[in-house]
Amino acid sequence: MRNLTRILLATASLPLAIGTASSADLLYSPTSIYDWSGTYVGASVGYSRHNARFEEADFQWFGSTFEQNSSGATATLQVGKNWQSGQLVFGVEADISAFSNDRTQLYAERQARIRNDLNWMATLRGRSGLAIDRTLLYATGGLAIAGFDRSFERNAAGNYDNWLDLGATKIGVVAGLGIERALNDKWSARVEGLVAKFGKNGRIANDAPTNPSESAVLDIDDTVAILRLGVNYRFGGPTSVSGGSLEGTPFDFSGFYAGASAGANMMTASQSDIEYWWSGSTYDHLSAGFEGGIQAGYNIQSGAHVYGLEADFNWLTGSRRFEGVYDNRYETGPNWTGALKLKSGVAAGNTLMYVLGGVALANYDNLYVDEGNSPTAFDMGGTHAGYIVGAGLEHALGSNLTARLEATYGAFDGGRAEDEDFGPPPAVFRGHGQIASVKVGFNYHFGDNGPLGTGALAPMVDWSGAFAGIDAIFAHHTGSRFDTEYYEDGGSYILPSFGAGGGVHAGYNWQNGSFVYGVVGDFAAYTNHSYDAYEGYRAIESSLNWMATLRGRAGIATGESLLYLTGGLAVADIDLWHDYLPGPTDERFDLGGTHVGWTAGIGAEHMLTERGSLKMEALYTSFGEKRGDIADGSTCDGGFGSGICKMAGYNNTVTLKVGYSYKFSR
Repeated sequence: MRNLTRILLATASLPLAIGTASSADLLYSPTSIYDWSGTYVGASVGYSRHNARFEEADFQWFGSTFEQNSSGATATLQVGKNWQSGQLVFGVEADISAFSNDRTQLYAERQARIRNDLNWMATLRGRSGLAIDRTLLYATGGLAIAGFDRSFERNAAGNYDNWLDLGATKIGVVAGLGIERALNDKWSARVEGLVAKFGKNGRIANDAPTNPSESAVLDIDDTVAILRLGVNYRFGGPTSVSGGSLEGTPFDFSGFYAGASAGANMMTASQSDIEYWWSGSTYDHLSAGFEGGIQAGYNIQSGAHVYGLEADFNWLTGSRRFEGVYDNRYETGPNWTGALKLKSGVAAGNTLMYVLGGVALANYDNLYVDEGNSPTAFDMGGTHAGYIVGAGLEHALGSNLTARLEATYGAFDGGRAEDEDFGPPPAVFRGHGQIASVKVGFNYHFGDNGPLGTGALAPMVDWSGAFAGIDAIFAHHTGSRFDTEYYEDGGSYILPSFGAGGGVHAGYNWQNGSFVYGVVGDFAAYTNHSYDAYEGYRAIESSLNWMATLRGRAGIATGESLLYLTGGLAVADIDLWHDYLPGPTDERFDLGGTHVGWTAGIGAEHMLTERGSLKMEALYTSFGEKRGDIADGSTCDGGFGSGICKMAGYNNTVTLKVGYSYKFSR
């Protein structure tokens, strides 16, 4: 945690360092902008978090899913090339990173030892963004390849149900956001956040050849999150390029439009078994596929700021079917989604970069079937409500045609499925769905949108000084309880919740020309609460009570608008516990309390009056592992040692904020 704190504080202070270092280069030329084109090399250091999700469906061990997390440091070498057209910068970058993430964990009352290491990762990514003078705010995405070492070793006679070599080199996808600031004609500094996702790699237990009836497959999928600081050195090329005048005007994105998009999706369909009908925990099913859809919307533009309302509908592929060795079957996958989204962004030249959020519907399959002596089906599929957040980049190709790139994340309630033949009370499964998408598309704008843009508006607002305000918040919180001792079910039990929040914020900005950097702190109370129980047996509860953050933010100002990235530290009061009914009992595991983590996101802000501004902000917050002892102090003993029985808790939150700020100085 000390390393995490240092890294995030360094991230928060980087904009101040960049602004100070480049103060001599802040005078604008009225006829040219800084040229980002050319080849560059650089290096980065930062914080990394690795989440490995272990899935074992055949119930040789736990019959569900559990997570293993590790935090560490990362060091990166990167090389890339940029091209520039007005305010639009696009390019390609390759990098290779080394990691210190490694974790060894004892499992199942110390009867097993799990080792999980992330060694290296390389990426090949495109990147595209909005440049105003010496500041570039960009999105990036592409392919990733990484090397993992791990094992699942049992300490028992016969040495069975072992996976001694789970290591693999895996190919996945990566996406993220960054902001880069030119310090002089050759050197630039940047902050970048990336998330890489790697699909399943399976291994059969090493005893399968001698015990074929006991063969069990252990599947693992991986997520790597990186927050890093870097510097780049650019070779040759001009230092400014014509055609991006700060005295110009942006393209007019206002009015009605319609279009089509296509891309890829990755879905996680969850099945939680509170009654312990099968696994007693949550089984996460990962699938990937293609998607395509249509969209229509309406934009309002005020200077450089663009507000919009958009509806879309998408058809998705990517089903998964798995049959276990005990006559059980799983069928999951997405069918279609629809959303109604608010958009808020900043336009410069012919390019618009925006943040989005709204309500959504998803129709997906989520079925568990037990075809044993008493055939039973738990169908959690169907059409479910949820929310969507994301960011996008749109570029005008002509007076009526634009192309765009958009990345979104949505989470959906999955309902409950019951078996009335069991009990009373009936057996209950609970479902939940998450869908991440990346799409490219085209929009046709109706009416006369005028000529293409000629540049970026010069900043018309002095954002510097102190400010304070209020926030209205939508929040999706996920609390996860991992039974590391196999005291109960040996898996992770996930409790998602949708809620609202209200809070206050205060901060201070500095400004050098179009570059705005600062610090903001906020506090909010939340209504998120989730409770699963089976009468006469057990209960698991999760709540997000309050959260405070301290974040740096850095962005680009044009006209009366500001587009920024933000990141820093988060502290929250969270309830998460597992107990038996009627409780409280001596076997209670309390994983709640005050949690410390990190947060990052993107926002757009527009000055409405001389001192009042309106913002829209999307944030992701992750909290570290917190372990809790069993209430009566009982010990769990095994071949790898002994100690007080424990469970582990993990928490993360996605928030969409709309806030009003009052600036104290004019």
